[in-house]
Amino acid sequence: MASPPKTTSILLEHHQQKDTPATILLKSTGRKFVALCVGAALVAGVVAIALTVEGNDRNDKSDSPDVAGAYAAAFASSPPLSVATYASCAELLAGREASSPCPVQSRDTDNAPRRIKEVRGGRCRSRDSWLRGGPVLAEDAAVEDAGGDDFSGTNVQEAGVDEADAVKTSGDFIFKVGAVRGGERSSDGALTDCAYRLSVVEDGADGLTLVASVELEPLVITPEAMFVHGDVLLLYGSAEVTYEDTAASDDYPTYAYCGAGEPATIVLTFDVADPTAPVLLRREIIESSYVSARKVGSYAYLVLAKRTYWADARSSVPFYRSEDAAALAGPINETLMAPAVACDEVVYLNTVSDGLDDFTIVAAIDMADANAETTFAVVAGRAADGAVYASRTSIYLALAEWTAYEGETWTRSVFIKMKLDGARVAFETSFSAPGQLLNQCAMSEAADGSFRAATTSRAVADWWFDTSNNLYVFDADGLGIGSLEGLAPGETIKAVRFTSDRCYLVTFVQTDPLFVISLDNALPRVLGELKIPGFSAYLHPVNATHMLGIGHDADPDTGTERGLQFSLFDVSDELNPRQSAVRIVGDRGSASEALDDAKAFQFWSASDLRATGVSSSPGIFALPAQLASLALAKERGSTDTSVWATGATYYQGTLLFDVALNPLGNVTHLEPGFWDEDDDENNNYWWSYSQKSSLDSGAHITRSMRRGDAVYTFSDNFVSKTSLDGRPIDAAALAANATYSEYDDDGYPYYVW
Repeated sequence: MASPPKTTSILLEHHQQKDTPATILLKSTGRKFVALCVGAALVAGVVAIALTVEGNDRNDKSDSPDVAGAYAAAFASSPPLSVATYASCAELLAGREASSPCPVQSRDTDNAPRRIKEVRGGRCRSRDSWLRGGPVLAEDAAVEDAGGDDFSGTNVQEAGVDEADAVKTSGDFIFKVGAVRGGERSSDGALTDCAYRLSVVEDGADGLTLVASVELEPLVITPEAMFVHGDVLLLYGSAEVTYEDTAASDDYPTYAYCGAGEPATIVLTFDVADPTAPVLLRREIIESSYVSARKVGSYAYLVLAKRTYWADARSSVPFYRSEDAAALAGPINETLMAPAVACDEVVYLNTVSDGLDDFTIVAAIDMADANAETTFAVVAGRAADGAVYASRTSIYLALAEWTAYEGETWTRSVFIKMKLDGARVAFETSFSAPGQLLNQCAMSEAADGSFRAATTSRAVADWWFDTSNNLYVFDADGLGIGSLEGLAPGETIKAVRFTSDRCYLVTFVQTDPLFVISLDNALPRVLGELKIPGFSAYLHPVNATHMLGIGHDADPDTGTERGLQFSLFDVSDELNPRQSAVRIVGDRGSASEALDDAKAFQFWSASDLRATGVSSSPGIFALPAQLASLALAKERGSTDTSVWATGATYYQGTLLFDVALNPLGNVTHLEPGFWDEDDDENNNYWWSYSQKSSLDSGAHITRSMRRGDAVYTFSDNFVSKTSLDGRPIDAAALAANATYSEYDDDGYPYYVW
């Protein structure tokens, strides 16, 4: 079943060259690009740079012109933030009980160690993604973290702050975690069987070789992602834990959910000094759900959330268990979970509600010392909702909240700043701003320690949203020192990028601009804007004068997305930025993981390539893509002629372009004929809803890397090695000798320990 990487024709369309490759690298303004982040969004404006344009004449599209002033009043009326600690476990437990419909069964054993009844997790079911540990939250990125030797590394938001991913490298070895697939292929393209495993591939003199694999189902973990540091690999994922003393659902006649198990994060520490034989050193179980993770130096910081509304209120703090390999062989009923922190170590943040609903947990793990104890910082009151930003010294957790004012509902963002100092993670301050964040990339810390955040303010009344957009600057203590409010009323933020002294902010309603905002002296000020058709969902710097935009073409009248659009922007003249080149690939229905997850994007600069002996390239980028064709859909019988018509998929794999948007090649892991039509019954208006999908095929490419002058691409079942123009060199199959998950008659989707 293993098939080599291939080069195919991909119907590249609508290329408009507006500059010559020879001129791309000749200009410089000396401005350094850092911390580049954007979110997937439908926008028409893409890049704007200007230095001296005063004022802002764009704010004339509001459905409610007074929304900014009303929002300021609503925010001023919001309850102030307060921080406290608890004097006793009883006090903390009382707060939990008051916030939960689940009654405390007994107060005699508050926070006493609890005996595990079973841990569930690790089973993989093809096509039922809601049963699997979902992918790591999309986290857009800007700079590459160094990989092993000359491997290109993970695309991360801040230099020196690694982000966990499913592919990591060390020396000649590539580590990949996730599902492998096998069995029969169904009519929708999916393989019927799957299993979770950690795979180790060596890139040696004999080519690509699968040298080790660790089956994860017996370790009861549904994997999320990992870090590698020296000889240690840290792998984390999800599971569920139930206790011997968990009350049966019959004890909760009104609320059946109260007797359910607790979500748990599983952390596995492997010794990979010999990558051909990974050795499990430790397994940790933390009552929580995964939110995000960062690594600074040797310390991995996991951000976790324990949601308590339906949880058994017997324990008032998150529980934790650490066990070495020997303990894993012991009886399950001898395994105890104990409090991760003492009750008086919990910081309580009172936000909109007085109730104690959830915990946010930051766990610090020293990957340089496998015997070091994991340390925890716990904030009670709300759980981090996925928007997490980290610098080398601080981590910021964003909480989204709603509050009522004069009959309408308003949003605000609460920020928790935690100080990172090795094993010590400490609550530092909290502060808030009107509106909601797009994602982690709407946050940034400047070199002087000030914090910048871009938000969209929303007021909801009678199912109608009034919006405006803002940018706030806070000093290192969380005090507001600058703001710009009321941008583009009626629109919402769709992309944000911070540099050292600029913010690039995209808003959208149908065809709209990217604002260029000066951050000089912490006083945000609009400088200029530029509008073009289509939108970029991800921007990546080429050098000081050019950047790439990855997004979608769009109908200028309706804003409906069409094919993928790649743009090269020349910003050497900051008063007159321009789109040097644009290429549109495929039709509506085309997509790329890189639009939502920048870890899927790779860029290799001219200097990177010169170091490998490639002296003629201005730079190369790679991304996975699924391409669709309206003409092919019509040929197969589709009768949909609306602007929302979706094309027939004809390709999935990695696309390779130089920065002048010249196509270099492409790589697919799919077998020939995978996309061929084989069901005549699908030839009707609704045929697009029953098209094949490559997602669970085992050959759907989601990641790429470069080493020297070779490109490595990754799908569930394969790692392939090609030249920079996509010519095949070698491939390794990852599903060899896999043991696939089995199910009881009821299809219970967990491996039970």
